[in-house]
Amino acid sequence: MSRSWDSARSFCREAGADLVVVSTEEEQLQGNNTYWMGATDKQHKGKWTWIAGKSPTFGFWDVWEEDPDKKQKDCGMMKPNGRWTNERCSKSSHWICERSWDCNFSPLLPISQRFAPED
Repeated sequence: MSRSWDSARSFCREAGADLVVVSTEEEQLQGNNTYWMGATDKQHKGKWTWIAGKSPTFGFWDVWEEDPDKKQKDCGMMKPNGRWTNERCSKSSHWICERSWDCNFSPLLPISQRFAPED
């Protein structure tokens, strides 16, 4: 299944998630397809930001090729080789959603009732 960037983002948001943001090199993905990711320069042409509003602190951007319709390519895509590229947001592609998991839990026993083996 593939969708435009905006449609993919809507799908993710309806599921309580958003398009993937690659915030560390360890999170960098490689696969067999191209995937939308949560990077865009829609707000300010040439200034790429993640959907959360932060600028990428590193990147795997492909070498920019002289492209006559580069001005129309405002959405970030990850290619099968792991490199990032800009693409028309209306293009149909696979996508990756991510969501943070709140791991708020209480200990099984209150701290005053915890125990450890005696020496």
